[in-house]
Amino acid sequence: MLHKKQIIRYILLTGCVLALCSCQVTQTVHSSKNESSMSDKYDAGKSDYEESTEDEEVLENTTYYQISISNSQYYCTFFDKSHQVVRVDGPYSKIPKVSVVNDSNPTLLRLTIQTGTGIGTQYGYFYLVDEMKFSETFQSILDQSENLVAYIDKEKVIVRDIFDKTKYDKEISDFCDHFSNVAQPITNASFSEDSKTITVTYLTGDNFREVSETFEI
Repeated sequence: MLHKKQIIRYILLTGCVLALCSCQVTQTVHSSKNESSMSDKYDAGKSDYEESTEDEEVLENTTYYQISISNSQYYCTFFDKSHQVVRVDGPYSKIPKVSVVNDSNPTLLRLTIQTGTGIGTQYGYFYLVDEMKFSETFQSILDQSENLVAYIDKEKVIVRDIFDKTKYDKEISDFCDHFSNVAQPITNASFSEDSKTITVTYLTGDNFREVSETFEI
């Protein structure tokens, strides 16, 4: 009787060992498939990138940036002061506009994209060359002065530090006249030369009259 129980235990133990080995083999096979799949995706992506740069045409090449087109898509490459690549942005369906808003001490660039008609379809960001630093993306940029940017947020104008809003962040929404009933009543804003005030222009009334107000910063 004892001998029979030992045989049964041996059979059960052998079955468990075989099952465990089978799981390990299956797991190894799945792992190998995943690694192979990731490798294939990397190779495919690398191949696509190489193909896209083969027909690249440089449209504008300057000290700190380059705009190019490849496969009907636009790219913008940013450089440091040694003309080494810092970042490549794209692809864009529309050609980006890059301007040097401050050419020294520090050097500041602004990239904007216009995806449609009107200020509401424009967005962009800034690149501080000296520190190789990029700002966040702002929607509907109106103006920039020194370290400040003004942009539209719904029916408000936001004035803040370009790279750190904890240094300065102001909301302008207390206008004297009511806005006209249009999608984007705020049409423009510009800083004074000393950056101490900003003048905001907007549409008011049923006749869409354009008025301007100046606010202290």
